[in-house]
Amino acid sequence: MWVGTPLMGVALWLAIAAIKVQAAPDSYGLTRYTAEQGLPENTIRALLQTRDGYLWIGTLAGLARFDGLRFKTYDRSNTPEMLSDAINALAEDRQDGSLWINSGRGLLRYHEHRFERFDTEDGFPQPYGPMWPARQGGLWYSPHPGHLVRLDTRTVRTWELRPRRVSGDGDEIVGHRITRVLEEEDGSVLVLMHIGLFRFLPETGVCERLGLRGATDTSCRHFYRELDGTVYMAAREGLWRLAGNAGERIESVAPDDPQCPALLHPSRDGGFWVAWSEDGPPRLARFHDGASGFLDLSALPDYPLLSFCEDAEGHLWLGTTSGLCQLRRRAVRVYAREDGLRNDFVRAVTEGPDGTIWLGTVQGASGLRNGQATNLPPIEPPSNWGWAEGLLADRHGRVWYGAMRNTVAVLDRGAWISVPSLSLGESWVRTLREDRSGRIWVGFDRGVLWLDEEGAVRTLPCGLSHPDVRVIHQDRRGDVWFGTSGGGLNRLRDAQVTSYTTARGEYNNRVWCIHEDADGIFWIATRDGLNRFVPPEVSLPTHSPSQWEDEGGGSRFFTFTKQHGLYENTIQNVQEDDFGYLWLSGLQGIYRVARRDLNEVAAGRQGRVQVLAFGEADGMLNSQCTGMFNQASGCKDREGRIWFPTARGVAMIDPRAIRRNEVAPLVVIEQVVADDEVVFGDGCPSSAQAVSDGADAQAQRSTLPGGSARPTFQTSLGAGRGRVIEMRYTAASFAAPKRVRFKYRLEGSDRDWRYDEDNQRVAFYTRLGPGGYAFRVAACNNHGVWSEQPAVFAFTIAPHFWQTWLFYVLCAAAVIGLAGAIQAYRLRWQRRLLNLEQQQTLADERTRIARDLHDDLGTALTGLALQMDVLSRDAHGTPTWANRLAESAAGIRTLAARMREVVWAVNPRCDTVSSLAAFLEQQAGHFLRSAPLRCRLDFPDAVPPLPLDAETRHALALAVREALTNVVRHANASEVVLGLRVESGRLIVRVADNGQGFLVAERVGAGQGLANMRSRLEKIRGECRWRSTPGGGTSVEMSVPLPDGGGSQS
Repeated sequence: MWVGTPLMGVALWLAIAAIKVQAAPDSYGLTRYTAEQGLPENTIRALLQTRDGYLWIGTLAGLARFDGLRFKTYDRSNTPEMLSDAINALAEDRQDGSLWINSGRGLLRYHEHRFERFDTEDGFPQPYGPMWPARQGGLWYSPHPGHLVRLDTRTVRTWELRPRRVSGDGDEIVGHRITRVLEEEDGSVLVLMHIGLFRFLPETGVCERLGLRGATDTSCRHFYRELDGTVYMAAREGLWRLAGNAGERIESVAPDDPQCPALLHPSRDGGFWVAWSEDGPPRLARFHDGASGFLDLSALPDYPLLSFCEDAEGHLWLGTTSGLCQLRRRAVRVYAREDGLRNDFVRAVTEGPDGTIWLGTVQGASGLRNGQATNLPPIEPPSNWGWAEGLLADRHGRVWYGAMRNTVAVLDRGAWISVPSLSLGESWVRTLREDRSGRIWVGFDRGVLWLDEEGAVRTLPCGLSHPDVRVIHQDRRGDVWFGTSGGGLNRLRDAQVTSYTTARGEYNNRVWCIHEDADGIFWIATRDGLNRFVPPEVSLPTHSPSQWEDEGGGSRFFTFTKQHGLYENTIQNVQEDDFGYLWLSGLQGIYRVARRDLNEVAAGRQGRVQVLAFGEADGMLNSQCTGMFNQASGCKDREGRIWFPTARGVAMIDPRAIRRNEVAPLVVIEQVVADDEVVFGDGCPSSAQAVSDGADAQAQRSTLPGGSARPTFQTSLGAGRGRVIEMRYTAASFAAPKRVRFKYRLEGSDRDWRYDEDNQRVAFYTRLGPGGYAFRVAACNNHGVWSEQPAVFAFTIAPHFWQTWLFYVLCAAAVIGLAGAIQAYRLRWQRRLLNLEQQQTLADERTRIARDLHDDLGTALTGLALQMDVLSRDAHGTPTWANRLAESAAGIRTLAARMREVVWAVNPRCDTVSSLAAFLEQQAGHFLRSAPLRCRLDFPDAVPPLPLDAETRHALALAVREALTNVVRHANASEVVLGLRVESGRLIVRVADNGQGFLVAERVGAGQGLANMRSRLEKIRGECRWRSTPGGGTSVEMSVPLPDGGGSQS
């Protein structure tokens, strides 16, 4: 505890004579985390929030990373670089944001999801205790008392501190432990040891004491420097303020107090926090504007405080030997059984004319006035005392109570009076309401009754769309509206009832609350969203007609759901504060939304609303609001405060005191898995490349502290790796982590943003094709503040060869080539068909010519030859004429033979090898008949009927005749062999004799016979070979190719 001294000059915390702790207002809620919630161990030795939003916790059993929902533990079992699980200190690098870790047996660096160890064997001294970030990256730490080390990832430098001796300085500082180091902008270093604060100049090695010269306090623990250079130092005797070389003690510690200030931490709201030493229960104070105030930590376990930090959202984190404690400012004040209420389960709330807040619970009614609870006496008989469905404090101060069992009672002058006339048999009371004329309306599950000014009970003159009445509301024009459970709205005007329903179904027509705003528009709480209803007499705002339902009498509805930004669709009550905000109660908490934003969404000018959500993290003991079946499930009191019943007490919110959480959560992509293989982040064997250039880096530069650019990570995946891509992301927000919402989009696949409505923090993509993609994910906190720039992970999927442009080009070329080939084939077939048609036409013409020659000319020649024979016989008396006529007859027969040869050559039916063989046989027999030569035929037994065109047949026949003529005229042979065979796709005709022979070399160029034969065969692509020796006979072999190879027959 603090005691005053004459040196303070300001009000002291506490006086020595009256030791009393001044407790701050009870504005902080407590959440404890232990090993049961995921911590490695309960002794918290180090705490640090890094620029990416994570809270890092150092324990005796490992290092933990916390995002508000999940703990990720690093220890020797999953991190080979860690030689010890004990974590002594943590520090963040100012240059690249990497995390420096002092473990029990080594110095570690964590950067981009990878650990790196710096060993003594590599020239890096190991830190003894705390570590402090260097101004331009790297670390300051002390390996031994009196020694200081400056380390970055490449170099290390060590100094032994020796102060410049000044009269009265006392002993040397060598051997004293260094407890804190701060490097200033000019490069000098403030070094704190137990004996005092020193300024060290690394360039010169000079070390000199600052202030406190001659002071008796030699147990300095910590210091904090403000922007103006003022230094505050925590020591055993109190809190000191140093300016220049002067110092004064501004807060003192009583001599008998076992604790003292041990750690100073800047506060985001100005001033700094003072955490007390570990020799007792946790104690924490805030120093601001020259005064200190302790926080009430009585709810914390009675264990020493080992570490402390304040996160970016203003939450306080206390590390103790029994776990991690989080202190959050409470936005919601709850009154429950411990505050004097009859029961925690509150179902109805309303305000009386004197400002008393009346509460209906499951065990009766209670009243709250100036924070003090009063319980009303029970109703007699006790069997009528049930759950409060209707609750009303009328203008006369009477309290009306409606229970579930058809019970309506009024508390008048301290006693309950039953009103049996307000009954509809066995029906249940649903709601109670007083209109402006003083009539008391009672809604039942079977209809409506009201009590007029004379006390007479009346009923409606006509029926409602649904008998179960949950809400009764009188609008500004005096019309009475009834909200039913399934039948929508009913308006009573001039004894006529008009019903209004929506087309969204029964749940959207279950009306639980009606709030009429200053414009006369109704805001209706239903089971399926928040309805905006514009009565017929109210002018419609500017709207998009496609978003409206126009039903019955021109009534107009617009329904707001989770699709428009609400956290849930079950809305139980609607209240409006004095600043234009609607307050909604639901099953998962309390929500604030601007009425203007709702109107903008209804008009189509805005897609979603920003919602501030309040739950257990904001002070509610149970985030479930109650009273969905009755009208009195919320109220606004005369001071503008909003009240809602909950499953544990009644919640009160003062809209004037609401502090919007302006800290947007920073999204981190923790892991990317492609087809069950980690390709980036936690568990990845090799990190992806970090890119920090271009537009993305410039746009994200303001997101991180110090203006450093937020990197865009990218990697490349092989072909076919896009079957299942899993993106795991998170955003560290500790105000209400379960209310953090995400939106993401995969550029290259998604056209619009997707919303992670269920807070799964994972996105799946399947069957991604090759190409480039960029996954972007953003988050908003519990008050709807979105991160300025999303986290980005870019990746490319390589294509298979069949997915490349080259393949497409080749395919196109192949298609074009195939089309060309098909076209060429088609043209070839067309030409072939045309040729066949032409050949057929030619064959028909040849057949006709052959027939005409044979029938006409052949017959004429034969007849002429016969006539010549007759004339020759008749002219036997005249020998000369007889000879001449005989010669003429012989010539005519020779001409007829030549004509038959022409007919054979022309006739297409003879275009075969077998026909040629028959013709050669006939020709040889006829030609050699008059010569004294034997003719032997060397033909196959069955000559194949292979095709052979007319030109080739005719040329071969003439060549054979030429050969036979040579044999007859020059060979002097006695035998001729005529052979024919088919061999290797060629037709071979051979003429051989046993005559006198000749020298081939001399005869080939001497006469015309052999040259004519060669010339004939060359014209038909044939060959002619001679073999002859004098006295050995001659052999002529003629060879021509057959169409289509002709087989290999002989």
